[in-house]
Amino acid sequence: MKNAFYMEGNLWLYRLYLWVAILLWLPVSLPAVDLPNLTFRTITISDGLSNNIINTIYKDKRGFTWLGTQTGLDRFDGINVKSFLQFSGRTIFSIAETDSVYLWVGTDKGLWRLDRKTDQVKLVTLDTKSLEVRSVFVSQTGRLLVGTTHGLFIYQENTFRKVLFGSNALSSTNFLTGIVEGHKDTFWLTSQGGLIEYNIVTGQSEVYTYQGDERFVNYFSCLTLLKEKLYLGTAGNGMLVFDIGKTAFSICPEVENGYIKSIIAVNDEIWVGTNGSGIRIISASTGKELSAIEHTSNADAICSNAVYSLLKEDDMLFVGTYMGGLSYTPAHGSFFSVYSYPELFNSYNMNVRAFWVDADGKKVIGTRDGLYYISEMERRIRHYTHRNSILRSDIILSVKPFNRDFLIGTYGGGLYLLHRNTGELSFLQSDQCFMQGSFNGYERDVNNKLWIGSSKGVYVYDHLTGEYEVYNSRNSSLSVNSVFSLKADSKGRMWLGTGGAVFMYDRVDGVFKSDVFPEHVLPYTKSVRFIYEDKKKNLWFCDDKEGVVKVDESFTTFEHITIDDFLPNNSVMSIVEDPKNGGLWFATQRGLLYIKEEENYHKIFSLYDGIPGYIFNSPVQITDDNTVWWGNERGLVCYDAVKSWSEIGTKRSSLP
Repeated sequence: MKNAFYMEGNLWLYRLYLWVAILLWLPVSLPAVDLPNLTFRTITISDGLSNNIINTIYKDKRGFTWLGTQTGLDRFDGINVKSFLQFSGRTIFSIAETDSVYLWVGTDKGLWRLDRKTDQVKLVTLDTKSLEVRSVFVSQTGRLLVGTTHGLFIYQENTFRKVLFGSNALSSTNFLTGIVEGHKDTFWLTSQGGLIEYNIVTGQSEVYTYQGDERFVNYFSCLTLLKEKLYLGTAGNGMLVFDIGKTAFSICPEVENGYIKSIIAVNDEIWVGTNGSGIRIISASTGKELSAIEHTSNADAICSNAVYSLLKEDDMLFVGTYMGGLSYTPAHGSFFSVYSYPELFNSYNMNVRAFWVDADGKKVIGTRDGLYYISEMERRIRHYTHRNSILRSDIILSVKPFNRDFLIGTYGGGLYLLHRNTGELSFLQSDQCFMQGSFNGYERDVNNKLWIGSSKGVYVYDHLTGEYEVYNSRNSSLSVNSVFSLKADSKGRMWLGTGGAVFMYDRVDGVFKSDVFPEHVLPYTKSVRFIYEDKKKNLWFCDDKEGVVKVDESFTTFEHITIDDFLPNNSVMSIVEDPKNGGLWFATQRGLLYIKEEENYHKIFSLYDGIPGYIFNSPVQITDDNTVWWGNERGLVCYDAVKSWSEIGTKRSSLP
């Protein structure tokens, strides 16, 4: 028994020694926490950037990402890049906004103000010379501070007041590189000659320099504030930490890279952009490195380890680099889904041109390859084509409820009824006009008659008697036969979008009027494919090439909206109001956009948010359960306005 106990004790000690040896063998630099697998996408000059050197990144209140490059100013909306040629050849160091109109841009050739409504730019005179502007900062109260190579300028009462730190404007202390706001009217500024504390009310200032090493040059390149500590990037000595309460510096040994180009605070972490070692993530509590993000041979990695600028927003990270362009993590989400009925039907990869979701869950889906009728309760799916039914065309343009059945419009093949109870198809009527041609849906007028758009004019159909009239270029003032869209507004007016103009039917005179828009608006309403009226009685006319024209209730104010404003694309296929939150959804040929005008907010959704394809078609519907449905080139897309908004609504860009 004694020998057995002795052997067991030795075995226990052996295992203990083994574990200690393993722990000692492990590298001490093992990250304390793991980042989730970050997938980066990269855009470069090939995608429209003015330059592959990104000096600064700024997200405005509308959700646009602005990029200051070595030779210009770019705007990125998540899909497209727009370069502002007015800034061509200028090095952009800093960007900020004071309101929804003006963007202030610090460059190597002075301070510029961009009017985002008109794209007009103005050089702002700060001093007698065109100063190099390294930092533009807007305080919590909206005050603009401009850090230059020759001192600080504060904008108030439409003029700039100059502040020098020391009498010599050319001193290294007046070469300002960064600004953050502290407490009680205090601002902290980095310079090539030290760290500056400045009280904007009293005008008092104090310059702090690091004295721990005589070889240290107090050239601070950037800074961020977290709680009561300032984290300072240097131009050769890594990162320093300044304790505001103790007014004392300390070195952060975890950041060994000499030149720090960008620092941001993320929760209790400091993210450090280095010039050669990627991004180092430091715990503010312990001072230890938690993780790193580096360039590798992996195609999904950041494009360069020379990180010049950083922006972290919720689950998105933007990384501006030297010569590599912009790397960013697209926001992966499940806000949207593609309709499927497990084991029986999946709309994914179907080009959904038309659809209707009934109150009892039945779905009628029109595609370029025929018509689908889905009854989940009966577990029944039917697919209609010209080969197995009376359909004369497989391209379905419209699906609308009609009494208890569904009215089906096709491209070149006539107008049909899909009978709910039997699932059989028939022509609306046996008249030849309904058995050929293209049909694009209908609207009900104040007399409960259906106005049906077609390639041969508009049909006014009495669904109770089956009688109808047709208006076209031969017998009426409707001079264009191709009617793409219709809208009966709250004032009883009937609007028709055609292949040449927008018409309004005057019920009093019985004529179609095409002169309702002023001359400057007419060019943008030549091919209106969708017309929408919002709760404020504004009318929105969506052209397939020219963006959107918004008209107020009194028809006196006209606004033309394009990609130069916030649209991802000028082909807007539909607009609908969010049933939960009141904003507007724009379905375009380049993604989905949500805007809330009163908050000056917009957000563009892409493939990474769950939409299957960028190209949307015209049909849109809101069902009783507050689900929004869209027809997309790659499926029937749905969005739960109640569930999804808990995520979308909190992830605001100040929410673009």
